[in-house]
Amino acid sequence: MIQVETTHIVKTATVEGRDGELFQLQSRLADELIDGLEIALSPEEREHLQARQEANRIDEVETALAYSEALNYYDQEDYVHALERMNYVRQRAPASQLVALTYQMMQARAEQTAKEKAKEGVKSRLNTLIRGRSGQD
Repeated sequence: MIQVETTHIVKTATVEGRDGELFQLQSRLADELIDGLEIALSPEEREHLQARQEANRIDEVETALAYSEALNYYDQEDYVHALERMNYVRQRAPASQLVALTYQMMQARAEQTAKEKAKEGVKSRLNTLIRGRSGQD
């Protein structure tokens, strides 16, 4: 962990394990980073943090990679491929709130973009028809 204002290294931590233990590794890393910091979490706050981590759990590296690929497609405005990859991620991590919210966001953007493109297409066709008619007069 780095203090942004000063770039001072506040705490470091390392965990090791198998790729199928991604969530457990993430949880252990978070615990190691939190322990010893000047912030103190109450047992309730720590339990809440663990519950949030659990809710966004992605255990497999392959699934995490697919999530990353979906975000990359989304950034490139390739919403069809982004949604395909996110659908795969949703199947592999059905309890993840983060995955569900990301999918909903991507779906909404895809729908909005499709509507905008359809409007542009209609406007373009109308302009072509209008120009064609005015050229006949």
